[in-house]
Amino acid sequence: MLRLGVEQGIREAPVELLVGTRKGLLVLRGPRDGPMKIVVRAFAGLPVEFAMRDARTGTYLASVTHWQFGPHIFRTTDPRGEWEEADGPDLPEGTNSAVTRIWVIEPGIEPGVLWAGVDPAALFKSTQPLYRDGQRWSLSDTDTFLDLIERTPASAWTSTGTTNSTSLTSNLSASGMADWSL
Repeated sequence: MLRLGVEQGIREAPVELLVGTRKGLLVLRGPRDGPMKIVVRAFAGLPVEFAMRDARTGTYLASVTHWQFGPHIFRTTDPRGEWEEADGPDLPEGTNSAVTRIWVIEPGIEPGVLWAGVDPAALFKSTQPLYRDGQRWSLSDTDTFLDLIERTPASAWTSTGTTNSTSLTSNLSASGMADWSL
């Protein structure tokens, strides 16, 4: 009886969708299987590559790329309120390159861990809370990346993208090989 109530509660719970666009972030909310309404517009005119809510902490994170100042990570506990800038990953000095975009931010398996995938292709890990001037990101080496792949079930390495109105799906297996399909 209790289990049925929990399942029913999940079906009736409102849905929240974070949509990053070339012109900002939209937060839509509405009933499951019903119409959704835009409840928040943030970062007007700026590309938002990625946005998420970390279920572990309730913190919302957005990767925003400014045309002059480059990529930044912003955080908030309420997307309708103020967004605070947090330190983002950066390539080490002397690499003759800089992070141009933060494509994805993902909570780690361990508490407090965040991963960030960036352009140029690199993977960063943070074990510090997301506070301005307190965030510490470390560039992951190949062994760390392979360890992450081995510890993550292959079913979790599925993503979908769209290019020229064609939907592509990739499955990255534990061996590191990606299969793309239309």
